[in-house]
Amino acid sequence: MSTLMQIGASLHVSLSELTMEADDAEVHVVRARDRGTISDDEDHQKFLITRKSYGSFEVFIHTINPETANASEPYTHGNAQECIYVLSGEVDVRVGAQTISLRPGDAMEYRSNMPHLVTNRGKKLAEVLFVVGPDEP
Repeated sequence: MSTLMQIGASLHVSLSELTMEADDAEVHVVRARDRGTISDDEDHQKFLITRKSYGSFEVFIHTINPETANASEPYTHGNAQECIYVLSGEVDVRVGAQTISLRPGDAMEYRSNMPHLVTNRGKKLAEVLFVVGPDEP
C-alpha cells in the first residue's frame, strides 16, 4: 500500500484513481450525481467523467475553491497533449514561465510534461474541464 501511495504521489494521482478499474462497455454514461471523486481536499476536487483508460483520452472536471489552486505547486505528468476549458470562474494557468488568465468559454492547450498549475483567482468556485490525450513516447 505504501508503494502504491508513493507511485500515486509521483504521478500526482490519488490512490483511488490509480486503482480504478477500466470500464469496457460500448457506451459509458456518467450522471452528474454519480460522478466519482478521484481527488478531494478542502481546496479542489477532481472528477473523471470518461472511463479510465491510459490508451486514449481522459476527461476530468476540476472544481477549485476561490483563491486556491488545483495542486500545491506546478506539476508534470507523462507526455500527453492537455487541453483545458473554463466552464465557470476565472483562473490563472501557469505553464512553464507563462501565466495566462482565462474566463468562462476560454481554452488552452499544452504538453503535460511542462510544469503547470491552475489557480482560481476569483471569489467564486471555478470549474475547469481537462481533456488529456494519451501519453506519447
